[in-house]
Parts: sequence; C-alpha cells; structure tokens
Amino acid sequence: MAAKVNFHKSKIQLQINGATEETIKNIAHRIEERAKINVVDNDQIDTGAMLNGIYVVTRHSSGYGQAKAKADSANPDAQMAGPINLGSADAAVVAGMEYSIYQEMQQSFLYKAAEQTGPEVGGLIKKL
Repeated sequence: MAAKVNFHKSKIQLQINGATEETIKNIAHRIEERAKINVVDNDQIDTGAMLNGIYVVTRHSSGYGQAKAKADSANPDAQMAGPINLGSADAAVVAGMEYSIYQEMQQSFLYKAAEQTGPEVGGLIKKL
C-alpha cells in the first residue's frame, strides 16, 4: 500500500535573494543535515525509518530513491509517501515517512532546521 500524506499546515519557505541553483542545493542539503541531527537530538528515533526518510529534491536531482531504500531497510513495515513535485520551488527538503508530520508537530526537527540554517546563509523564513 502506498502512503499519501496531505499537509494541512501553512507552507514555509526559506527565501534567499540572489542565490544560484548550486547555492540553493547546498542550503537544502544543510537543512537536511540539520533536520537529521535534530531527530537524533530530539530522541525521535525508534527504528530509524524517519531519520533515513529525510531527503532533498532539486530541479535536477532527488534523494528519494536512496532515502526510501534506507527507510525500508530500517523498517520494512513503515510507509513512505511517493516522490514530490517541486512545483514552482527550486528545492525542497522532505520528511517522507507517513508519520513524520506527527513527530514534527510534537517536537520540530525540520522547521527547526530551516530556522537554524536561515541566519547562517542570510536567509529569511516566511509563511506562504
């Protein structure tokens, strides 16, 4: 059974003025790195599927396949949502496990990672 996750929260964006595509990719990977550190620091690891299910998508690459393989390896019974469509965004950091949103709401790891990274790169976090 494929998982589908609908988020009914406000979307957020880290806005970086004048950033190149390469810079945006590097920032997304920095947020991914921090999100994974936050999962560990928050003691949100049970099987490791959620930690391994965090990945980056850009216009030219996607970490979905590798993240799904690692998450499935950590917990074959857990469900990961399918790959996302970027729409008009240049990059996205995704927490793909079906239950990630509940963990995020209990104790933020992904939004917190964006907050931590924003000042580091001179960015501005804003709600859409």
